[in-house]
Amino acid sequence: MNDGVSETRGRQVDMNHSMNLRVEWRNLLSEIRSKEGFQNFLRGRLHAEYLRAGDQGPVLVLIPSVLGCYGLIIYDSQIEAVEFKFTFGDLVNLANGFTKSRRRVAQTERELVKARAVAEREDGTNADRHRYQRAKQDVHTERIRANGHLRDLLDTLWLTIMQPVIARLCLHDTANLSSLSRLWICPAGPFTALPLHAAEAKTSDPRSFDSLLRCAIASYTPSIRALLGSRDRSPVHLWTDEGSQVTGLAVVMEETSGEVPLSNGKAEVQAFKRLLQPNAVKVLAGHRATRGNVRDNLRVSHVAHFSCHGLQNLFDPTAGGLLVHDGLLTVDQIGSSHYEGQLAFLSACETAATGPTIPDEAMTLASALHHRGYRQVIACMWSVYDPAAADIVAGTYASLRSGCDGLSAAAYALHDAIHEQRSARPEFPGLWAPFAHTGP
Repeated sequence: MNDGVSETRGRQVDMNHSMNLRVEWRNLLSEIRSKEGFQNFLRGRLHAEYLRAGDQGPVLVLIPSVLGCYGLIIYDSQIEAVEFKFTFGDLVNLANGFTKSRRRVAQTERELVKARAVAEREDGTNADRHRYQRAKQDVHTERIRANGHLRDLLDTLWLTIMQPVIARLCLHDTANLSSLSRLWICPAGPFTALPLHAAEAKTSDPRSFDSLLRCAIASYTPSIRALLGSRDRSPVHLWTDEGSQVTGLAVVMEETSGEVPLSNGKAEVQAFKRLLQPNAVKVLAGHRATRGNVRDNLRVSHVAHFSCHGLQNLFDPTAGGLLVHDGLLTVDQIGSSHYEGQLAFLSACETAATGPTIPDEAMTLASALHHRGYRQVIACMWSVYDPAAADIVAGTYASLRSGCDGLSAAAYALHDAIHEQRSARPEFPGLWAPFAHTGP
């Protein structure tokens, strides 16, 4: 009898606890939804709103699951599903392999910096100088190996993901690059770690249509909500309608302790200055590029350019960031502010990099800037080759300057610059594939 009473009381305690939790949950939701901009927090989007996302071009939502991997294509006022012919395990293996490959390159580059510092000391020995030469060869060998792995990966991404989507959308017959359709990619899970925007067949012919670059202007969006929100914000031209000047911020760190020197930082800044009006760009270089100065100026700049080193922490994404004069400007620090910028160009390694460790929670510097107010962001998914990066920066800004759409055409401008690099060196996608555009 006593046991029965105790069991009944125990169930009653559990029920009361559950009811209290539900009340607490409802109260918390009500409090959050009372805040400006959070009225629809955790509410599903209406079907019509999702369809609106495809008004300016197709949107591909990539969904990974142990039950299968799928794509939802939003276009022409409809949503269509595509089932991919690979498993969730296959997808994880692709993401892991790519992450390990680019990590090996980064490690050999850091070893090169250390070997160089020792070899160039006054008390450096012949053995030190020999180790430095060997470290240079190791970097070259690892870059070649990584480029081969990247070509295989892009071929797989083309054949298994992007080619079926492009065929479904009937974009594969597009011959005129100036009339290419936009395509927004919204990845989730391990898809976020893969360079889907650069998918192409393994060929040395730059005229081949077996490449996403030849079929569409690809951009990323972290969510449908983010895409619609960024479109709703009014773009600005290089001069605003009121005639006030568009302001720019350039952050340059050509020398950073423990990192490979960046010899083209000044050239990138000159290209950036030519984009805007004279004296419109504030340059923070060397000791002036502190975390506080960078954050303060980001808040009041329409356009920002970074030429420095970036780091991504795959186990704690908010701890990654940009290496400036007084240390690491983290994703968490940048994400704590709100911005009204139009375009941020992060010519810095790993600023759009994620990994398969915690992909659903991955926050990169690019996505942090985009979420917190920068309408468009161009960033790099992995380490970039300094001269090639300078060429892509110069080409992007030149295209923006000569076009009539101003900053709103950033995706087109980057596409043109990348296509020019690919046409010159199609067998080396590592030179141009790291660059990715996020936004409308």
